[in-house]
Amino acid sequence: MSDRLTLAYAIEDAGIERTKAGRLASAIFDAIRDNVATKADVAAVRADVAAVEAKLMLVEHRLLTRLGGLMIVVGGVLFAALHLQVPLRPFAREVICRPLGAEAVVHPCRASSSVTPGALAANG
Repeated sequence: MSDRLTLAYAIEDAGIERTKAGRLASAIFDAIRDNVATKADVAAVRADVAAVEAKLMLVEHRLLTRLGGLMIVVGGVLFAALHLQVPLRPFAREVICRPLGAEAVVHPCRASSSVTPGALAANG
């Protein structure tokens, strides 16, 4: 109430009648009462912001952990795919399958070609 009276006295000192100054001060305070934040309001907002920051840090940590795991899995899959692919000879038209300890065998899909496994081994 003292702020309202102080404003009313300031308006009265500016040359406006006391009753009009009081009504004007009341109208100003009523208009801004809901739009002014108190120290308690600011403290509550700061607490809310701190809680949201903590949650965001947790989400960031979880996302980085999952992204790192995904990168390791994708790297492993690519590594395995590159090491398990069927090797191609640069100058041959045949795909050669070489099981460990066995001779070169022409892939069954390409067996109808005129190139023989012996010719490929000699050119290899």
